[in-house]
Amino acid sequence: TDEVAASGIVDTLNKLDGVTATGTITYNSATKTMTLNNASVIASNAKRLLAFSSWAGEVSIVLEGSNTLKNTNSGYVEGLYSNTYQNQITISGAGNLTISVLNWYPAFLMGGRLIIDNTTVSIICENYHQYGIGYNSGAGGELICNKANLTATNVSSLSNITLTDCYLVQPTGAELVNEDGTWYVDKKGSEAPVVISTESKPTQMENIVVETNAVKRIVNGQLVIERDGRVFNASGAEVK
Repeated sequence: TDEVAASGIVDTLNKLDGVTATGTITYNSATKTMTLNNASVIASNAKRLLAFSSWAGEVSIVLEGSNTLKNTNSGYVEGLYSNTYQNQITISGAGNLTISVLNWYPAFLMGGRLIIDNTTVSIICENYHQYGIGYNSGAGGELICNKANLTATNVSSLSNITLTDCYLVQPTGAELVNEDGTWYVDKKGSEAPVVISTESKPTQMENIVVETNAVKRIVNGQLVIERDGRVFNASGAEVK
């Protein structure tokens, strides 16, 4: 049948050496849709968690509830892996997903598109802040976020990054950069993870509570607000 039984997938995973799976996982081969429903897959072997080869084409991962895909192997093991520009992997749904590995790329995009659409995803390398969503040589695949909440230890070496109705909010001062066709998030030297959110980050000015001890005035032709001995300009930066 087109619909693979949930118990069949989980049971099959639990028969593999070094893998423990719980929850509900289904796959519809007709629509190339995998549904994760409160699913947890914990692996300690040297196998990728999700690998998409050239035959995969366009595939979907739908999230229901809270889901975890984790590999605890200490080697160079990817989490999500795409090796061709023909692939398009779309993650969506009302639930959430965490993909994590210890020491390598939790999402290795040699090619293709990773689309995170109106959902919440965390893609984490636990031990190294430089590995996240990316490629290790030149420009890899594309990252497309539509109304998405994404946390990733890093975003680097991609052929394109597109954010629609979501915003880069962390690390402080981070920005999307395109250098000679290679896109990445410039973290400004921070080891903090990259956070993309549907809620834009408020400026310092928006966070100032205007009370009786906050004074607006003009300094050298510029509007500033003074509060508790601190002075902020109209862009939200603190004036030294």
